Amino acid sequence: MWNYTWRTGVDNDGEPIHNTMYDRLYINAAKELHEFSYYTFMDHWGKATPSFPPRAAMRGYLEARFKKYGEPSWIKFKTVVKSVTFDEATQKFTVTTRSASEPGMKVETFDNVICCTGHFSFPNNPILPCYDDFKGTIIHSHDQRTFHNYKDKTVMVIGTSFSAEDIASIAWKHGAKKIVCSYRNEPMGFKWPDCFETHPLPNKIVNKTVYFPDGGEAEVDYIVICAGFHLTYPFMEDKLRLTSPSAIVPDMLYKGVSLMNNEKCFYVGMQAQVYSFNMFDVQAAYVRDVVQGKLTLPGQPEKEEWLAKWKARQDKFAGYSDLCECQGDYITELLGECQYKKGWDTKETNKIFNQWVDAKVANIMTFRDQ
Repeated sequence: MWNYTWRTGVDNDGEPIHNTMYDRLYINAAKELHEFSYYTFMDHWGKATPSFPPRAAMRGYLEARFKKYGEPSWIKFKTVVKSVTFDEATQKFTVTTRSASEPGMKVETFDNVICCTGHFSFPNNPILPCYDDFKGTIIHSHDQRTFHNYKDKTVMVIGTSFSAEDIASIAWKHGAKKIVCSYRNEPMGFKWPDCFETHPLPNKIVNKTVYFPDGGEAEVDYIVICAGFHLTYPFMEDKLRLTSPSAIVPDMLYKGVSLMNNEKCFYVGMQAQVYSFNMFDVQAAYVRDVVQGKLTLPGQPEKEEWLAKWKARQDKFAGYSDLCECQGDYITELLGECQYKKGWDTKETNKIFNQWVDAKVANIMTFRDQ
């Protein structure tokens, strides 16, 4: 995920390029939200550091933490999972993989399968009828790599979340003459520089002239679609495949990790994310304890009750604070049930998150430069 490659589409072996990293990417939420309690940023860097480190620094932090606590011999690199099936009779999974360094496919059986591939690889590409008439370049943020080609150009960014804000900011810093921010429901609401303008989704395009329902128009060279990603797992058998919108409380998962119709199958990190690293870590500890028999999953009625309760809370979200506190409470619940290295103060982290949101809305360009 945190690797960078200039490639888009497929790699040398014909497999899809999964990572979405681009040049000059900085993490788009304050690093304090992602700090491991047992391996802090002070442990790693030995001094105070800015809240928004670049991609390479965060990759280094994750790698160092793994080298300290992980076991590299358990990992098979350059190996693609082609299919995962489950046999009801044997209660075993059959996993078929393909290695770039070995001929043919390899078939193995397992007692449990834990899918931890994330959900930032399969772009959500909403299609507007007027796209066919655009004579410039359209890409999804998944294929964004460098920004030098935006100098003296007009760039339209479609979307209102992290990638839209980040790509718009970096394009401006690389000399784009104008940035057009286009939204579906609500604008981002930041105090942009004067060369930014904001409009709802376009309703007409003629060559490179984009027309908006509010009466505005702009000559646009590039359109970058920042509409997020689908939860897509084509390698999983239908009955094992998670199908859910991107959400704080995804469908089909008890405790956010255990597949409702198969207690031997788990998904880690499938939520829309506030805390990411820490949440993944706690989820992994919870799944480990279930697999090792230290935790027992309840019956189906209790699972359905749990999921309904959290989805009802999600339905009442009124803003970022509700979203943040819900995920913090969810992680706290898992922490109370599994064996974890050290405690993690979600209330303190919630406070950091809200301070970050307030600062972003006040002045996004200044805050990111800090």
